[in-house]
Amino acid sequence: MLVTALILNPSGPSLSLPKSMSLRQAGTSLGLRMAIDPQEVEKFMDKAENGKVKPKKRTPLATAMNKRSKALAIGMECCTGVEGLRDGQCCAIWIDLQPEGRDLECLEAFGKEQQTAAGEFPGPVCVIRGGVSSLKEIAEAKAAGAGAVAFAAGDLSEEEAGKLSRYAQVLDMEAVAIVSQEDDAKIAAACNCEVVIAEAYDAESAQQILKSLPESQVRIARVNYRRETEEDCFELTKQLHSSGYTGVIVSGVCNGVPEDLEQALYVIGQMTSKRSSQVNLRLLGADRLPGAPVSREPSPAPSSPAPAGVSTSAPKKTGGKTKVGMDTFGLDEFMFVNLLLLEFISSDGDGKDGYDDDYDDEDERKGMLKWTEQGGGEEETVTGERQDESEVQEEKEQEEKETAVSTVQPE
Repeated sequence: MLVTALILNPSGPSLSLPKSMSLRQAGTSLGLRMAIDPQEVEKFMDKAENGKVKPKKRTPLATAMNKRSKALAIGMECCTGVEGLRDGQCCAIWIDLQPEGRDLECLEAFGKEQQTAAGEFPGPVCVIRGGVSSLKEIAEAKAAGAGAVAFAAGDLSEEEAGKLSRYAQVLDMEAVAIVSQEDDAKIAAACNCEVVIAEAYDAESAQQILKSLPESQVRIARVNYRRETEEDCFELTKQLHSSGYTGVIVSGVCNGVPEDLEQALYVIGQMTSKRSSQVNLRLLGADRLPGAPVSREPSPAPSSPAPAGVSTSAPKKTGGKTKVGMDTFGLDEFMFVNLLLLEFISSDGDGKDGYDDDYDDEDERKGMLKWTEQGGGEEETVTGERQDESEVQEEKEQEEKETAVSTVQPE
């Protein structure tokens, strides 16, 4: 399930989505408005104060960021021009709406892109309004069409956070707590927030926050891709997942340039790949191979005959499935995949080659090197010259024996 999450700035423009918060219906479109109806805000405020919390199933954002397979869920903060993230195993798309409103077009583009999806896509759109601290702001977010609100737990008392969470739930909105230290985590746990975002910049502080959060909550962490080196970022993500976080929100990848999609898909692929000796390749086509550009021209047909044993015919269908041969990707892609396999096979999982550092090339020279019995400590070199002399001596002795036998006369 792909969830589009919008972080609304309190001082920025408002936004209206369909009341059903779903884009499944044909002809549904995103409507934008720059003003909020005051009467509608008052109605939601009254409902939040006097209404009751309705029991409901797990929210869309919680479901998307907590996979049943226990695999790491990746959410991406992005901007205009990266609508293809849905095809790159991105579980949630977070759009930061700035006061100048430059990302309203981005939200509309994502909505239209999800309408073209089939099957279970598109899912409900989760809209998050960041920085709320009062009932009025929650009501304004609801009137603007937001499906969820996020608040900084460190800026509120436990009682205030509990009230805000309850107001949101009465209005059928998702309450998300943002925590940055252990004390904030206690507030988030007390206000029944189903989703908690940890603002932790190292594994140690993230683990301290995690200890204070109940396992019933969906615990995700925010990772800044630009804050650390690439390898440090990937290693931090791995540590967060191992410690118990079900997913991460990656920021600092998409910056509004044409290369954003390629970079985002690369980051998601690196964070979700199995860094072990096992090969885990998913061939989506030549343009999706690791290290290959996003767009590639098809490889020309080889002018020389194909090697013996290699089929260049069209893919064969067996049992309703297509059998892919070398010709599907072309000769260069075929060789590239084999190089990848060799790289994985020779890897021991820690990035080093698979050879033993203690291996001695001299051990392979069995015919040229002979060691004496244990304890001797001396080395005897067997050369071709010595071997020839030994054979000559044996032949000479054999001839002498034959001569002695032949010269013996019978009595």
